[in-house]
Amino acid sequence: MRKLHKLSTKFLYRIGSPMARIIPLLFIFCLLFSSCYTYKNMETAGYEIKPNKTYRITTETLIKKKIKVIEVTNSEIVGRIDMKNVVIPVSEIQEIKLRKFSYFKSFVVVPATYVAAGIGLVYSGVYY
Repeated sequence: MRKLHKLSTKFLYRIGSPMARIIPLLFIFCLLFSSCYTYKNMETAGYEIKPNKTYRITTETLIKKKIKVIEVTNSEIVGRIDMKNVVIPVSEIQEIKLRKFSYFKSFVVVPATYVAAGIGLVYSGVYY
């Protein structure tokens, strides 16, 4: 029993170390920056918007909107933003970015961040 108490106090002492305080932040950054999708720029003059695709649209007032397109006409785009149907005139669109799956981020960056976090945990001495 005394040995268990000694180990638990040693663990609690290490949690108070500066490295142990950084570890939760490291995990938060791993989750925040581990997206498998990127947005690719499209030519605003000759773009072809397809229904059921997700785009990030920047309007003339510099408001960025993430929209899932439902219908496209010559003068407007009908889509869903925050579970509401909206109509955006084509004349107000300044920039369009298409959401694409990124193989590099999915199979290289995400596993590398988790490996780095695991190595950080092992060498920080929090888990032994």
